[in-house]
Amino acid sequence: MVKKIITKLGSLYLFCLGMILSNQLVWKILNSKNRFLYKSSQKKLSQLEKKLLTQLKKDGIAITSLQELFGIDQVNFLDWKEKQKESNITPNKKDFLTYYLGGSYQNKIQKFYTKDVLIDFSLRDELLSIVNGYFNMFTRLVYLEFNETKIIEEKESLKMSQNFHRDPGLHGCIKVFLYLTKVEEGGGAFTYIKDSHFLGKFGKVLRSKYFGAGGVYPSLDKINKEIPQENITEVFGDIGTVIIADTTGLHRGGISFKEKREMTTSVFYPEHDYHKSKIEWLFEDEEQISRQQSFAMNNRN
Repeated sequence: MVKKIITKLGSLYLFCLGMILSNQLVWKILNSKNRFLYKSSQKKLSQLEKKLLTQLKKDGIAITSLQELFGIDQVNFLDWKEKQKESNITPNKKDFLTYYLGGSYQNKIQKFYTKDVLIDFSLRDELLSIVNGYFNMFTRLVYLEFNETKIIEEKESLKMSQNFHRDPGLHGCIKVFLYLTKVEEGGGAFTYIKDSHFLGKFGKVLRSKYFGAGGVYPSLDKINKEIPQENITEVFGDIGTVIIADTTGLHRGGISFKEKREMTTSVFYPEHDYHKSKIEWLFEDEEQISRQQSFAMNNRN
């Protein structure tokens, strides 16, 4: 009985919060400072950054690579992932994934004592310029993950995020995925339904709960009735493939029945979204960082 009451109160809280924050005027007022910071600090985008941002706004997803966007290869990441796999296995609720970093956003603060390659990647100005350009404001890096899929039977029932769903996000949520293995058919590819994002044609179809403060898992039958099949895109790619996506759009992943997939995830939300940063930065920066990097790290100076 007590559990039911707590659940109902939690749902009522999310409903009220979502209703208030989804109001465009309220959202604009709350984020006026962050919009100003973005516009006053806005750096000139390269041709590639413009192309990726345009694609992201149009389809809800943009695909590039470490080499193309940053001019770097994956060697340091491959060394980093082996060290992570040796030293970390974290508890999680998804039995089709093994987490080596993250996996429990709701319950766990992430503490970083050193600046590693994943943090450096997530805070690159080239990437932040695209993420902030999507929201038209400075945003926070709120969570980091690294996981590996487990092999399942091809006919096995899909579970949780293996099914199409929308992540919570009052006005969008950007996740940046980095493949650390080559991903082919049957290898756990990230799959996205183009134009289903917050800004897209199908953004209001099969909508999230609580005005976006909660997610939603619509059935495949409902999706097939509402959205053209050609909008469903499986992302295959080599090691170093970078996927930038608004995951309030319909997506799924982790379906591996041939090969395991290793992937990192960097999660970005606007400051005044319901989802707050779970990261504590416990190291000193050895070099000067930009304003958008400082903001992404909760205004570290």
